[in-house]
Parts: sequence; structure tokens; C-alpha cells
Amino acid sequence: MKKIKFSSQSILSILFILYILYVGIMNPKSFFTLNTLYDILKSSSVYGILALGFLLIIIAGGIDMSFSAVASFSTYVTAILLFKLDLYSSNILIIYLIGIVIGGSIGLLNGYLVALLKVPIIVVTLGTSAMISGLLLFIFGSTVIFNIPPSMLYFSKMTFGTVTTVDGISNSFHPSILIWGFLSILMYIFLKYTTFGRNIYAMGGDINVFERSGESRKKMEIIIFIISGCLSSIAGITYASLYRVVNPSMFMGGELDVIAMVILGGASINGGKGTITGTIIGILFINLLKNSLILINIPSIYQTLSVGIALFLGVIIPIICDKYFYKIVK
Repeated sequence: MKKIKFSSQSILSILFILYILYVGIMNPKSFFTLNTLYDILKSSSVYGILALGFLLIIIAGGIDMSFSAVASFSTYVTAILLFKLDLYSSNILIIYLIGIVIGGSIGLLNGYLVALLKVPIIVVTLGTSAMISGLLLFIFGSTVIFNIPPSMLYFSKMTFGTVTTVDGISNSFHPSILIWGFLSILMYIFLKYTTFGRNIYAMGGDINVFERSGESRKKMEIIIFIISGCLSSIAGITYASLYRVVNPSMFMGGELDVIAMVILGGASINGGKGTITGTIIGILFINLLKNSLILINIPSIYQTLSVGIALFLGVIIPIICDKYFYKIVK
């Protein structure tokens, strides 16, 4: 019994399973369906991609507050360039590539400023977030683009793995789920099996020890932010394609959800800790929580409150268990 470790990830897994059972008991006909599963995975994909980038930063010992602004800016500027450069009919891969270049460039700026100024990441990214958002609104205003390229419209309608139930209802996966899954696998391999990935944990665990090892902190910070910027732009393009609209403030206010997903998944705000598996569980739990409130007769206006409560419980319960459980079993 004394060997039991109450981690945030294990507590979250238990809460996740219990919540699934609770919602299923309350509304079994509507909840336990393939359509519900596919909807949760689809709605999780965009914020799941954002969370992957945020996970890198928090493992490295910082808190990035600019990822939503980077996603919005890169997506909106990409849409403008498609019109200006007569690339409106471009393939969806070309659109993603343009967005990745823009997002990666902003990530490079973020990383360079963090490395140059040597101040907490949250300070730099709060500043760049405000500048990026302000620049976007100053140049383009709050104009929403509904006339998106045909390839993005086609992407929004794409499906695969169609399954027809006994009731004759067809359910299909959306490619955005594949993108999220593919990127998650790449990130898992990157963090677990590459020297650079292990160095990210080392840098977040103890920066002084990391620097004495001879590794370049500046190089690490710049590359991490470039990756985060690229992931943010992918999330932005995916969001715009799914919802068929490009909004300059598409992710504003969504930072809490992403932070909650990663922290609930076991990442430490002090750095040096965090896993892809835990983050995925956190993503699915938060999205399930937000999307299933109506099924248990709770008004949707309580979404933010429910996320806050879940974040509080996911962080506090492991601390309480580790502090008092061992005293009981001694």
C-alpha cells in the first residue's frame, strides 16, 4: 500500500472514468453512441494540437500565453495571403504550409526574445500576445472571413471510417482526428526517444544543472518556440477549416481550457514533468465535461465553472492523497 503513488494522471483517469459512467447512467441512449465518441474526438482535435505545443513549453519550465494569438494571427494572415497572391485555389497542404511558416516565424521571435531578455517566459509571451493581437486588429480590424478557399471547405466535409449502426445511422471520423493523432505520436517519440526531448525535461527540471551540462539554453528555447508556433498554426488552420470561417479572435479566451488540459494531465507548472498520454486524457476529459453538461441537465453557462472545478480537483486531490494517505497506512 505504501508503494501506491497518487499522481495527477492517475487521479484524472479515475475521475474521467467515473464521469463517463455518471453521464452514461444519466442519459444512456444519447451518450453511449458512436456519434458521441466521434464528436468528442473531433471537438478535441483542435485544442489537442494547441495543447501539444503548450506542453513543450511547460515541460521546459515556462508558461506560454501567446499560443492562441499565434494561431489566430497565422491563420488570418494565411487567408489574406491566399487572396493577395492569387492562391485561393491552393491545395489544403499548401495552405497548411503557409500557416506553418508564419506560425514558426512568430515562434522564432518568441524564442529569440526569451533567450535574449532572459526573463520568465510568461512575461515575454504576454507581451507578444498583446502585440500580435493588437497588430491583427489594427491592420485588419475585426472582419470575419467567411469566403474560405474550396480546399478548406472540402476538408471540412471529409470523412473516413464510416460505420453504420443497426438503426441505419452513419457515423464517420474526421481527418482532423488523424492530424491530432499523428502529431501526438510524433511528439511522444520526440520527447521519449530523442536527446533533444530528454533535454527539455532536464531544462525544466533544473536549469542550473542543465546549463552546467554544456547544452545551449538559447538554442533549446528558440527551437521549442518554433515547434510551438508551428503547432499553433496547424490548430488554427484546422479550426478555420472545420468551422468554415477565419476569425481574428478565434481562440481568444480559450487559454484556460488548454492550460487546464495540460495541468490536469500531470504536467507541473514548475517544469520538468508532463506526458503526452496524460495530456490526451486531460484533453478528452475537459471536452467531455464541456460537451456533456446538457445531457445531465446543467446549463452550458457553467462550462467555465466546471473546467475550474475539474482543474482544482485534479491538482489538489493528488496532493491531499500523497500527504495524508501514507500517514494512514503507516
